[in-house]
Amino acid sequence: MMGCGGSAGDAGAPPGASQPPPSVPPPGATTSPPPSWERLDVEGEVQALTTSPGSVCWSSYEPKAPTSVVACASKVDGRRTEVVRDALVHPAIAASAEHVYWSTEMTAMIERAPLAGGAVTPVVTKSGPHGRFVLLKDSVYWLVDGGAGSVLFSASANGGGSPDKVANLGAGDADLLSIVDSTVYALPLVFSFGAGVQRTHAQEGAPKETLSGVCFYPTDLEADAEHVYWSCQDSTLHWMAAGAEHVERDVGYGRIAIHRGLAYVTDTNHGVVRRVRASDGAVDVLQTGIDRAYHIAVDDSGIYVSSGTSIRRFTR
Repeated sequence: MMGCGGSAGDAGAPPGASQPPPSVPPPGATTSPPPSWERLDVEGEVQALTTSPGSVCWSSYEPKAPTSVVACASKVDGRRTEVVRDALVHPAIAASAEHVYWSTEMTAMIERAPLAGGAVTPVVTKSGPHGRFVLLKDSVYWLVDGGAGSVLFSASANGGGSPDKVANLGAGDADLLSIVDSTVYALPLVFSFGAGVQRTHAQEGAPKETLSGVCFYPTDLEADAEHVYWSCQDSTLHWMAAGAEHVERDVGYGRIAIHRGLAYVTDTNHGVVRRVRASDGAVDVLQTGIDRAYHIAVDDSGIYVSSGTSIRRFTR
């Protein structure tokens, strides 16, 4: 976390006094450059948030107009590019090195446009998601309620093709989805009773299992090569490693981002961002006092958190 001033050794040092040598990171350590901006005010409430190598992108919605905006800003100077403006809700967003992608709740479509602005291209126009999707390499993945269970579909991220049915998860109406290589995790949106995370592989007929750790009112699901994490509105964060026991911590409810083996989670009710090290269960408070902290994205350039109608940026 960045401080508000210089170090204590800088203040009141007599002329000619020796100063301690500058801190040098150990070999192989990564450092985050100081941000040139710390806050972006946006039009409407932030609905989704993501990053690309050079930009932070978001969708926002102002219901009074109604107006919805998908836009991106440079990580260097905060300069913005408005990608699309309409009256529809765009509940999910993703970005590659060249394009930003978004879903549309009413039309169940996925579209994309260049990060620098330009023509909007349809990616998925039928059997698409009403909410979240995953962009993985050159494909997009999403879940559709299939009646008896949720069906996983995929399509080319370049558009122009028909959706392919990948797997039937056999779970309730699932919306939360995370994919690592060929391993698929999904969490049914079950509100009347608890539900567990479903794990399978991205192929039809693959065996399915339900992980331990019941979740009431799930809010997010993310995974990396080592762990799967899910958060719930009872303020618990859960995680598991392959072959290991389920772990649960009370960290408040919000959203999850994973970066370099660490989980970053928002606590909306208390305006807090925490970092979780799953290997030993350590939980660190990184930021406090963030009004309505919810959506979060993390990369080498910093931590990006939605705060109602603004986006805050912090060093890691």
